[in-house]
Amino acid sequence: MSTDLDLVRLGVFLSCCYVGREVSRLVRVSPVVTYIAVGGLLGPPLADFAPSPTGIQLAGLLGILLSVVDAGLRTQREELKKSLVRALVVAVLGVIFPISGVLLIHCVSDALEGNFETSRTLKTAFAIGSAIAPTSLGVTARLLKEVGELETSLGQLISVAAVIDDVISLILLSQVIAMASPDPSIWDLVQPFLFSVVFITGVTFVALLLPMAIPGLWQKAKIPECLYPRLGIWFLLLSTLLLAYLATLSKTSFLLAGYLTGIAFSEVPSSIAVDPWERNITAFVDSLCVLFFAGTIGFVIPLRTLFSGSAITLGALFSISSVFGKMLCGLGMLPNYVDGVAVAVAMLGRGEFGFLIASQAQASGLLSQKLYAATTWGILVPTLLTPLLFGSVFGWRKGKLENSQVNTEL
Repeated sequence: MSTDLDLVRLGVFLSCCYVGREVSRLVRVSPVVTYIAVGGLLGPPLADFAPSPTGIQLAGLLGILLSVVDAGLRTQREELKKSLVRALVVAVLGVIFPISGVLLIHCVSDALEGNFETSRTLKTAFAIGSAIAPTSLGVTARLLKEVGELETSLGQLISVAAVIDDVISLILLSQVIAMASPDPSIWDLVQPFLFSVVFITGVTFVALLLPMAIPGLWQKAKIPECLYPRLGIWFLLLSTLLLAYLATLSKTSFLLAGYLTGIAFSEVPSSIAVDPWERNITAFVDSLCVLFFAGTIGFVIPLRTLFSGSAITLGALFSISSVFGKMLCGLGMLPNYVDGVAVAVAMLGRGEFGFLIASQAQASGLLSQKLYAATTWGILVPTLLTPLLFGSVFGWRKGKLENSQVNTEL
């Protein structure tokens, strides 16, 4: 009987997500906003109505993993080589400025309250800054796809910057966990960075062999060409899951694994990987991504403590640092200020890593309930703000480029 009731609750939850999407279309905002709202209201944070939240979150994570694979498949290696250095600059600036702002805000706040203890205050401030800094590759890739920019040079630069940001986020997470330990080892501090480098190097080497190896092996095995697309899909999916598993074991990002897998298969003949993926998997991925925003993000928002006076006040300050600190990463695009504004808005998107770092910091005793709620504001505000700004900013950029082209022709 309870199973039947759970099915009804799941149906209601998914229906509310669908209604939210239609409402978002009427008011012309990204459906990401309404998905997160539905998850927060119907999930564990408030009503606790949605059944099996862990299952919904896992399905959402699978969706965002496959969405990142999609972004990798659309990445051109030549564009990747051109944009790598600038993407690295954008990613590093986008981490340094938000963390610096939070360090200043929290140290001043503790000093004014008379709670300043150098070691603990700095550890807590670093944990908060590490939580509000990371850009979500999954959120950014979905929004780039919505505005048709995922396959452009700028879209690929942003995707690469978000991947680098993810790697930095994992390193920051390891530092937060290590700081909570009374005696962290050097290995605990360097392990995520070291394994990320090893992982990227290994997958890059495999990626150079795949375009020649797959068709050659299948021809030698005398597999009929009509089966190539089906085999390509299965091989891509299994490779994604295997690399995601290996990435988790090596303490690096499963999203990094998904993006690298997509890049590796992007040079394989399109009839084997890209085309069948587009025909058979894309719609499925779009459906699962609804569960990512509603479940993985919406389910972890602490609504019951979010609206206390102290959490709102401190959260407003963290949000300012989170938004404006991150937008300064657009300086990495100078002297092209138009692209700089677009990159600044695209890199605002937060997601799973921010909430993961915040929850780890709270579980480790670095964050009180009040600071956890305030940190949530610092993650949540840019997460909701990004889809609201995304379409208008990229539309403004498109108009600027068109006007520039007309003036050049004249």
